[in-house]
Amino acid sequence: MTSKYEGIADKLETEIRQMMRDGRDRLPSESDLCSKYSCSRQTVRMALSLLEDRGMIVKKKGSGSFIAPRVSSNANTVFFITEDEDRYTSPAFIQGLKAQLHGRKFELKCFSTNGFVSTEGEILRKAVREMPFALIIEPLHNVIPNPNIPLILEARSKGIPVIYLNSAYRFPEDSLLISADNTEGAEMLIRHLAQEGHKRIGGIFRIDDTEGLEKYKGCMKACNELGLPFDETGYYLFRTDELNDLIRGERGFLRRFADGCLRNKTAVICHDDMIAYQLITMIRKGGKRVPEDIAVVSFDNSYYAAQGDVGITSAGLPERSLARACADAVFAIADGKTYRSRRLPWEITVRKSG
Repeated sequence: MTSKYEGIADKLETEIRQMMRDGRDRLPSESDLCSKYSCSRQTVRMALSLLEDRGMIVKKKGSGSFIAPRVSSNANTVFFITEDEDRYTSPAFIQGLKAQLHGRKFELKCFSTNGFVSTEGEILRKAVREMPFALIIEPLHNVIPNPNIPLILEARSKGIPVIYLNSAYRFPEDSLLISADNTEGAEMLIRHLAQEGHKRIGGIFRIDDTEGLEKYKGCMKACNELGLPFDETGYYLFRTDELNDLIRGERGFLRRFADGCLRNKTAVICHDDMIAYQLITMIRKGGKRVPEDIAVVSFDNSYYAAQGDVGITSAGLPERSLARACADAVFAIADGKTYRSRRLPWEITVRKSG
């Protein structure tokens, strides 16, 4: 149970953020706070000490309590931590989020981990030092235990709101998550392929992130509901390091998938458009036709889906809906309002691939 002084400290954090937006840096006096919260001076002092420990305020002898300079300097800054800010879906999201935040005078600073947990840790330590208004984190691979969880908890303890994008680290449980409804998206693609007459369907998904596992679950669920055979040998679950090989131009895991999992399959669902594009290229070079011999569908509805003479049928989110949802979460926090985790619905764009 939260103590009274902790509850007052939490309320003061919300007030501090409003003060920063108003250009004020001095907190009310202890006597004023006692009157406002109907509590003793000792309780107020304990609340202020907690805020001082969190790095939110500094006490000046004889003058009172003030917002810490480093908190003030980043009062309207949002940090975004992602694996690669240049990844094919990232630039559009970042541009959309920057535009949304700019309307409320917030600045977005982007940081790439390049797939390294150690780099993620360095960025989180920077966040703890510099105290941004909020922290948006796109996890590297949230199924694997992460040594940076204590840093995320430290950021939260210092009053930095944490918003997870696409997936969330498993701890803490009250995390705010903005993501697509991946299970329903996979179900939609299975139903689409079934309507096109496909019964033997395979898939290729990322295994070290809940996004891929949710898509795998959706395929299984839809096949069971439609009475289609679910053959687990037709699904390849890859790791992040294998995807990095693909980005470098090495198609080893795609070759293993095509040679093993796609036997006797007439359709495949890919984790994303980049994989689908590479797979279609490899299938066609091997002499098979898309979609006549094998249909290929995927997720993201990105520019990869529209490239070449075989456009990819792909499930995508409405334009900038993900950016809007993240910005809405930041604004709700700024306004002291409750904002709950959101699952955004996919929409299928049908093209030639299946």
